[in-house]
Formats: sequence, structure tokens, C-alpha cells
Amino acid sequence: MSSIEKTLEKDGLIELKNGRYVQTGDNCYQIACSLAKKHGYNPPRSTGEIRDFIFDSRRVELWGGNPVPNTPSDACFVIHGADNPTDIHVAFEHNGKQFNYGANLPIERRLYLKK
Repeated sequence: MSSIEKTLEKDGLIELKNGRYVQTGDNCYQIACSLAKKHGYNPPRSTGEIRDFIFDSRRVELWGGNPVPNTPSDACFVIHGADNPTDIHVAFEHNGKQFNYGANLPIERRLYLKK
């Protein structure tokens, strides 16, 4: 168990089940935000901001227009299986290591974070 997992478990965000750490509820956003802050990054202010990013990115892909600002960095929110943008799963990723304690859905896109 890493120190990150110890902290998340102490905070009640994840728990050990069948030898694997999993989120304790529908709290992937809270987990990702906690990890982003611990690594010194500014997470999105709300899940609504993530949904807006998904919608705007899809709009540009379909209809063209100005690209959605999303400058690559060492950290991001990985957006999983966002077919329905009201029911998304996010995980924090830093330097290519993803911290995902929930659904193992296909990755749709990444929302890069700033310090």
C-alpha cells in the first residue's frame, strides 16, 4: 500500500476489497481532486466544468471552430466512458501513472491540469 492509498483510505475515499483498492461510493471526482491537490495541481472546480469540457471538445470535433484550450502537462484528469456526459468516471494521472479506483472503462480524453 502506498502512502497515497493510506491517505485516501484514512479520508474514507477508498477501501480494500478482494485485494484491490476501490472507491467507497460515487466519489471518483473527490478522489481525483484530492490527488491533484496533493501533487500541486489545480483540479476542475466542479463536475460541471468537466462536462462542459467534454461537450465543448465534442462540439469542436463535430462542427469545427476554435479548439478547446487543453495544454499538455504532467498531470491530468482521465475521462473514462463518457458516452453519457452526466455519468462520467474520472481518474487522476501523473507522469503516466493513473490512479483509478473505480470503473475500468475506455478512456475518452484527458483534461490537462495546471499548477
